[in-house]
Amino acid sequence: MRELKDIIRENPMVVVIYHATWCRACKYMVNKIEKYSKGPFNGVVFVSVDHRFARAVIRDMGVSEFPTIHFFRDQHKVNQMKGTSIHQLEDLIQANLALTNQPNLDFNHFE
Repeated sequence: MRELKDIIRENPMVVVIYHATWCRACKYMVNKIEKYSKGPFNGVVFVSVDHRFARAVIRDMGVSEFPTIHFFRDQHKVNQMKGTSIHQLEDLIQANLALTNQPNLDFNHFE
């Protein structure tokens, strides 16, 4: 869990897929995410969490089904998706990437 928390803390945009080896849908999504890690989404760190080696992490993150994907921006979980919708995955990455490049608003400024 510590390694995952370090990655989330050290990077402005992190996408984490939680998956199981016996899950066909997971294999499909892991392959897509591996391609994304080499391609079009600069500034995004992709992390793969395999249930065989990280059961405590999966439990601690509240994952109850596979595949589940969490989106972290500036150390906060901002979105989650379950299933294999490539369009939803790409839309969430794009939307969060756009926000990552924007300054955070400090609401105290508006007092």
